[in-house]
Amino acid sequence: MRKKEFPRNLILCSALAFFLSYLEYYYVALDGIPYREMYHFGVLNIPPYVLFPLAPALAIVAFSPLFDDLLLHRANWSERSRMIVVGCANFLCAVTLYDSLYYTFRSMFPLPTDPLGGFWIRRGEASIMGVVNLLGVLWPTWYFVTIPVVISVYVAYYIS
Repeated sequence: MRKKEFPRNLILCSALAFFLSYLEYYYVALDGIPYREMYHFGVLNIPPYVLFPLAPALAIVAFSPLFDDLLLHRANWSERSRMIVVGCANFLCAVTLYDSLYYTFRSMFPLPTDPLGGFWIRRGEASIMGVVNLLGVLWPTWYFVTIPVVISVYVAYYIS
């Protein structure tokens, strides 16, 4: 991955995460109530439509520079390993942004028919890792795992 491809790919991942979270909150609804709020999911508390097709779509966009270089045979093995790590960081960033934007839409711009409109997140909605109460706001614990990893990979990529 060339240095100029990295910001474009990051912007594309962020835009796709924004679009998919917007689409999920405002259009994946049953009787005006968002689907994620109507049903409780058993596997890691993740809705099935996130596992397929949303996660693969985010992964394809996050790893698109790697796919491009693999198809054109441009990169050597050390460069490909760097691209895999940056692709993983892009994917983690996109998934974290996607999830946080869903709750941002719900708390800041709620649907008029949403009974949880105006609320950030509840304990029961968090993944299997739980939530952390920070400054009176509940935050999913996995945000505190992914964000430092993503930032450190991005900084290491720009330094190298």
